[in-house]
Parts: sequence; C-alpha cells; structure tokens
Amino acid sequence: MNALKPIKQPSQIRTESPELQVLLLLEPDRFPRLGKELSARQIPSIRLSLTETKPIKHNTLLWQAVCQIKQYDWALFFGSEETETFFSMLACRKIDVRGLGHLKLAAASRGAEQSLVKRGLFPACAVGKEDKRFSERLLQAVCPKERLLIPYGRLADERCLQKLSAAGVAYDCVPLFQTVWSGERLPEIWKRVVIVTDNPVNLDRLAQEISAQQREHAVILCLSEAVQKKAKQMGLCAVLPGKYTCPAIIAAIMSIGGAADEKENHLSGRSGDGKSVRSDRSGEQRNSRK
Repeated sequence: MNALKPIKQPSQIRTESPELQVLLLLEPDRFPRLGKELSARQIPSIRLSLTETKPIKHNTLLWQAVCQIKQYDWALFFGSEETETFFSMLACRKIDVRGLGHLKLAAASRGAEQSLVKRGLFPACAVGKEDKRFSERLLQAVCPKERLLIPYGRLADERCLQKLSAAGVAYDCVPLFQTVWSGERLPEIWKRVVIVTDNPVNLDRLAQEISAQQREHAVILCLSEAVQKKAKQMGLCAVLPGKYTCPAIIAAIMSIGGAADEKENHLSGRSGDGKSVRSDRSGEQRNSRK
C-alpha cells in the first residue's frame, strides 16, 4: 500500500464553522460535477479519492470462465462500465465474441443495455421502465438448471444476487476490477458533516481515523446498497437518496442540512424529490414511493 500523503485543507472550508459541510469520498470519474453544484448552492465541500478502482490486468477467474463459456446459459451485466470492460478485455486477448453466441444476455440497467445494443447484441432480458421489477423478470426468463455468468464491476447488485440465490439459480460472479488505497488521508472531520461515498471500503478508513464522538455528528449519504449495509453494521447514521443522480444527491444533502438541528433524526422526513426518507442510528431506512 502506498504511503499516506497529507492533503491541504481548502480555504473555503472553515472547520470551526457550525454550518453543515460535505466530504465527498468519491473517485474522480464518479459524479464529477457534484462539487461545483454544491459550491453553486454555497455548500462547502472537499473531495477526496481514498481509493483507486482499476480493471484487473491478469484476471485468471475471467479467463477460466471464458474458456469454459459453454457451461453458462446467460451473461448478466449490471452496468455499462462492466459491459465495456468485459468486451474490451475479450478484445485485448483476441477472443472472438462469436464463441459467446449461445449466451442469452441480461442487462440490469439502461447503460448496460445501450452498451450491448451498440455492439449489435440485444438482451433477452432488460431493465425496462420499472427497475425494481428486473429481478422478477429475470427469474421468469431463466429456466431451471440454467447457469449465469455475472462479470461485475465496482459493486454487484446484492439485492438481485440475493433473489437469484433464494430462487435456487446457479451463478458465478467474476470480478472485473480491484480497489486499492490511493494514499490520500482524511482531513479533520467537522462537527456537522455529510460523508458521501459509493464504496464501502471508505468506511473502513473512517473507522480508523474518526472518533466515536465524531461519528455521532456524521451522516453517511450512501450511493450504493453495499455502503448502506456497511454503515448499518458500523452503527452509523445512513441515508440512501431516492436516485443515484446529482440532483437527488444534492436534494438529500440539503434535506439533511435542514434537519441537522433535530435531536432525534438527521432528516427532515422528506427528500427534495418528494420521496419519504427516514433513517435511524442503526442505518435502517425506508424509501417509500407514492
């Protein structure tokens, strides 16, 4: 692991200020406009990349799966990043995609579907208009004894995997990326801070560098269900935005800021996009859609 490198505290951040401040623990390619959007709303923030996520160069598991591709009936892609990386890695190894011709394809997001379609590959099961029903449609499409290959990226969709396991569907998850520490260090944690992250690994660093008292004043804005699960296990206050988009994230941050003076709850009870949002110290939360 690289040696830890100290960072400079930006001048616009006033650590003694009681006002809400935001710590963005995101890699550079994740929501790149978020900092500017917060600044436009006069919400001070600092962005750090505690981790670096890169494709696995010598991916033994992937090559084993490709060499035994005939044992799979489906290939499931959660996002465009996984789809692009998977086919790029095949191209680098000069593997003819015609050898995958027997596979039925499933796209769990619009990005994954678009990445497949631009290659002339049309998924047998796609996300459609209602994202939450994708798992049910996939289970209806998969026949008994069929096996899925799931090349996953930064994070797999745990809810989808749980439903596949509960239904007795056989699948193999093959990681395409590895996450390593970047060497950056956390700044001083402020009195009132919203920590925005999409990687549960960042919470491990938080546990090492902030005190129990500081955790009491921090709210974790979780940009993945894996982060929410990790935050719950750590006893942190966790919030899941209505959608993983800049407007929804900013609305959630502003909602947290508006309720920061409440003693019992860090949220006002309703996010900026109109969805009811509730959170407790165990990290549990409900997002109810009307």
